[in-house]
Amino acid sequence: YASGPTSTPSSGNYRGARLGYAHGALNVALAAGRQQDNVQPSLSLANLAATYDFGFIKPSLILAQEKRGSARIRAYQLGATAPIGPHLIRGSIGKYDVSGQQANADWIKYSVGYAYNFSKNTQIYASYAYVHNQSKLPRLPVRYPEVLLIASSKSKRDIMNPKTFRWYGVITLLIVVAISYIDRINIAVLITDQDFLRHMGMQAHDRVSQGLLATAFMVGYGVSSVVLTPFCSALLGVRRSLVIGLIFWGVVTYVSPLMHSYGLLLMSRALLGISEGPLFALAGAYIKAHFEASENGKPNSLVNMGTGLGLAIGYPFIGFLLSSHNWDNSFHILGLMNILLGIPLVLAFVRMPKVERGAAKASSAKASLQQVGQIIRGSLQTRHLFLITLLTSAFLAYLWGSSNWLPAYLKEARGFNLRDLGWIASLPQYATIVAVFIGGMIIDRLPRERVPLIFVGGATGAQHVASAFGVVNGVGSLFAGFMPAIMGWVITQFAGGNAA
Repeated sequence: YASGPTSTPSSGNYRGARLGYAHGALNVALAAGRQQDNVQPSLSLANLAATYDFGFIKPSLILAQEKRGSARIRAYQLGATAPIGPHLIRGSIGKYDVSGQQANADWIKYSVGYAYNFSKNTQIYASYAYVHNQSKLPRLPVRYPEVLLIASSKSKRDIMNPKTFRWYGVITLLIVVAISYIDRINIAVLITDQDFLRHMGMQAHDRVSQGLLATAFMVGYGVSSVVLTPFCSALLGVRRSLVIGLIFWGVVTYVSPLMHSYGLLLMSRALLGISEGPLFALAGAYIKAHFEASENGKPNSLVNMGTGLGLAIGYPFIGFLLSSHNWDNSFHILGLMNILLGIPLVLAFVRMPKVERGAAKASSAKASLQQVGQIIRGSLQTRHLFLITLLTSAFLAYLWGSSNWLPAYLKEARGFNLRDLGWIASLPQYATIVAVFIGGMIIDRLPRERVPLIFVGGATGAQHVASAFGVVNGVGSLFAGFMPAIMGWVITQFAGGNAA
């Protein structure tokens, strides 16, 4: 209850109530209030807000309504805060619908903010907001009363704490996986471009040769995932292996336009697959080293979301580059992205513990080589390994069979231009992103004995988990890798080379 500074007793009086619910990282609150005014109709306020603290990011949703007489404002605001060391990044977007006025008074507000904690009691901050005002009328901020007093049920955490910092590594791996998938489907869009086909000595109707480009990548990827992963985890470690891989596949991607023949391009795709092969296995080793068995569902799902995210971004991104620039620019931009974005993120945020859970560190290179055999034998004893490998093969066969030919189908059979086909091809991937994340949350809620060991890794070291992931991903990729070429042959035989 509050009384405004006015000589009229009832004017400015405010009465409000708030109902809140807090459980762990979740906070939800509902608030309502009414402010009296003797000059104009009273102001009524109602707000609903929710936040969920993931540690590495805290999204928020606010639904608000203000009403004064016949005028009403409804606000919908989505925001997030992300701690990075002593820094705090904020961002939000809000939609405001106004009724009861003659002009269209709706507006949209975008805002970003930054804060730096000098100490527990001292903070500097800055913010910037942009309002797209349809009516050009002056705008007043929508008031959020008690609902903004949502407080975390946890004490303020040290954001450099390893339990928080480990999530930055997960987000980094998500980004690296997404970049790698943009690399992979680059060719799927480029085979719709006649200049690219002529440069590489391919015919537009030769679907088998076009499909073999994806098959070469997948074969290299599968062999590398099985063979190189144990050596990477035992000899180089997760962080160093990721950096070397990013350098290698960044360089291979950047120089690919220099290939002036189909054979050289085929070789470059195989080399790209070899360099990317251990990626998922190394991500699994990082998660095993930093997360307990009961909490590794969400980090694994976040990393796997990079598959859908990379395809969702990659199709429209490559389509835009191809429609606006020469085809070789897509290789150059993706190559630079791997090196300039991926490597700094890995160096900054992917840090393995000094002694990984369940693993003994070798004292010499010879001892490391001796560990490779133990790692492989340990990975082959993973529970349900055959079933998981079979399911992975089926999923990857569908993924690469459909994703490799979808752009050609949309352009040639359905008549979409490059920009439109990019957005349309990306739509199914958003469902994949949501489904993978929900699956990770479900895994964390299942009893451990009901979850395949590859997702738990309770008694195995990070190196064994990496090798098990390598076997599953590698064998699955080897079987699925022939699907693009097989589908290319089917298209040639039954559709005359037309991707319809």
